[in-house]
Amino acid sequence: MAYLELQCIQCGEQMEGRANKKFCSAACRAQHFRDNQDSANNYNDSVQPSTPDIEQPGLPGTPAFLNVQQTQPYAEVVQCQSQQYQTPQYQSRQYQSEVATGNWDWAVQFMQEQDANREREKIADMHRLYSNLVVKCLKVDGTTLDDNNIQTWINELDYVSSRYRTNPALSQAGNQAHERLEDLYWLIDKFRRLLEQWKEQPILLPSKSYYPPNKAKPVLFELSSKRRNRFRSHLLP
Repeated sequence: MAYLELQCIQCGEQMEGRANKKFCSAACRAQHFRDNQDSANNYNDSVQPSTPDIEQPGLPGTPAFLNVQQTQPYAEVVQCQSQQYQTPQYQSRQYQSEVATGNWDWAVQFMQEQDANREREKIADMHRLYSNLVVKCLKVDGTTLDDNNIQTWINELDYVSSRYRTNPALSQAGNQAHERLEDLYWLIDKFRRLLEQWKEQPILLPSKSYYPPNKAKPVLFELSSKRRNRFRSHLLP
């Protein structure tokens, strides 16, 4: 095979080889590659990325985002300063992208959807709290209770009713949450009357009964069929 006289494109030295040979040595080939890489990097550094025409408020959770001014298109975005909006949902890429590009309509709608989801979750939690207590109450229907059991029920009902008063569904007229709250109040009054009934009973002597001495006889907790049906109907979501 005949070899041609060629010139190295890196150092310019004369060489012999095939027609497609470009470098005289591996060192020239590596140096040529490094030179091309440096040229490409210098070009990228000289090109400035385009910036949007609007002022970017920054990403959620950063000081720039929390210091949003009231002069922005929607005042609702300023509500992100509160703790309820500092949640992982607001760190999503889509939210960051929409806020950075000034899509305030989408950002406000996103926050409203998050508020609605939190409200639905709280309503479901309140219903589970009510249902668990009512189911326990139906199980003790027809049994006798002493003062310790009655006081335990009163304390638990006070706690559940105080939490249930924060149910967002109570702001809706005609919602069954109002009737469920009335059920809790009715049970509190019921157990308080039982406690008064227990206190009015005479103290038992050791020889008169198999119950513990120096204590009154346990009282019967019983619900009417109408009340039981009401409780069962309110267990449905």
